[in-house]
Amino acid sequence: MISIFNIYSKILESCKTITVKEFQQVATTDQSYLTKFSSYFINIDGNKTNFENLNIELKRTNYSFSTIALAETNVDPELQNLYKMDGYNEFYQSITEGKNKGTGVALYVHEQFNAEIFDGPSFCSPDLESFFVKLSLPTSSETFITGVIYRPPSGDSKIFLEKFNEICATLPKSGVRILGDFNIDFLKMNSNTNFASQFEDAIMSNGFSPVISIPTHQRSNCRPTCIDNILTNDIDKVGISGVISDSIGDHMPVFEISDINLKKQGKEKHIKFYDYSNKNLEKFATKLQTDLEHHQVASDTFDGFVNIFKNALDLACKLERPKVTKRSKIVNPWITDSIISAIDKKHELKRDWVKSKNKNLPDGDPVLHKTFTDYRSALNIIIVSAKNSFNQERILENKNDRNKTWKVINELRGKTK
Repeated sequence: MISIFNIYSKILESCKTITVKEFQQVATTDQSYLTKFSSYFINIDGNKTNFENLNIELKRTNYSFSTIALAETNVDPELQNLYKMDGYNEFYQSITEGKNKGTGVALYVHEQFNAEIFDGPSFCSPDLESFFVKLSLPTSSETFITGVIYRPPSGDSKIFLEKFNEICATLPKSGVRILGDFNIDFLKMNSNTNFASQFEDAIMSNGFSPVISIPTHQRSNCRPTCIDNILTNDIDKVGISGVISDSIGDHMPVFEISDINLKKQGKEKHIKFYDYSNKNLEKFATKLQTDLEHHQVASDTFDGFVNIFKNALDLACKLERPKVTKRSKIVNPWITDSIISAIDKKHELKRDWVKSKNKNLPDGDPVLHKTFTDYRSALNIIIVSAKNSFNQERILENKNDRNKTWKVINELRGKTK
């Protein structure tokens, strides 16, 4: 028990706020982190406004998290196909009836996992929204449970605690991570009377521990709070945790990387048996024509034609030794290096403005603030334009193929199967 307490203290003490570039350094310095189980959470404050920015921020990390959880998506499951992440399968909870803002949770699970919806603790109410999945690897019998919780600030705190305890009762004693925006300040868990301490008691009594101990939410003229967190009953397996300062709104992303080894996902392998170069295809056409001229194939001997066709193809195009190639999937090709550089610049401008805040300038230097907000507005327009231009080019490329054109259009409409 003492050792677990020491581990818990060490994780919370080492929890730090870092930039995306600093995260990259951490993840690449220890190469083992690239094949560990990991979690990422962000209150996105509306998919419609911020989803593309989130995709860019994730690409900037140069890291593939095992699970990504979102709160306040404002998106029903019927529209989830509009919000795809390359390499992930998405799971969306229904939004609270009658609300179009400040509701909705979602989970994105890396495609290397088999994912099964865990219905018991997954529901949506005015006091607590949740969604859980059970994860496993095709090569292992080990399973994980990942869930996301959002507590609406207008909900009943007593009912929330009751529901939270009910959820925990359905979960296994290990292998669980609960990510979420709890709208409860973990920095205030120091009194036996306030709601925050009651929530802390509920967390601990159910065998869970938070891994984030520093502010995750900051709004102008407001005190920073720690309302976003990751809870786990595997605290002894957590390697690092932290907050990423490069945010897309008032909430900063939180993450954890656990000491759970996953099979390294290499590039997709393709075995190449034939070389269909122009030279080989010309050789094939000549060979096929010659063979057909010298062999009279009756209309009822289709098998004979197939044999002649196959022999000519093998002779002209088949490789003596099959080649194994590895291909890297291009993730969000519209997110160019220039856009990523522009995002880096945006965060630099924000940091300059934040650093200018002091007693005399509690809101920071107004010139630096205007420079940041003007740049951010212009960049948002550029991002939307870049994606729209990319999608227009996809449609134009397939304009002579009706099926492919409609496939692209349906993808954009979220009507993919």
